[in-house]
Amino acid sequence: MLQRYCLYPFLFSSTTRLTICHSHTLFFLFIYLLVIFIFYGIGFFLALFINSTRTAGLVSSGFFMALLFTSEIVLPLDSLPGYVQQIAIIFPMSHSIEIMQMLWIGQLNWNESGSNMIYLFVFSVVLLILLWRVKIRWDA
Repeated sequence: MLQRYCLYPFLFSSTTRLTICHSHTLFFLFIYLLVIFIFYGIGFFLALFINSTRTAGLVSSGFFMALLFTSEIVLPLDSLPGYVQQIAIIFPMSHSIEIMQMLWIGQLNWNESGSNMIYLFVFSVVLLILLWRVKIRWDA
């Protein structure tokens, strides 16, 4: 009965309490919405500097490919050159992928993924401040 309430029921045994399952599900949804906000904000921020749709398509495709290849989805980060690994730390996709993977398999802990969570929170706050200032400038 308990497992039907879980977002990912195969991670929990039948003795796991419902509150633990709901807290994991809520945290997963929170991180998921935070990641959506971050990438929506990056897209909006890029759109501020691009005047045509053709250029927007080229820039967004190039940026997406850079994010994809530096996020350990396509290649392991250890197999990339050192300078690419340093660049990957700047992009939020590698941090969000690691958190989502650890949360999905039920092995997310603060010691290993705390820096990634802090990075995502700080990045989202900085992005929100930047976008808020742009909005205020447009209104004035």
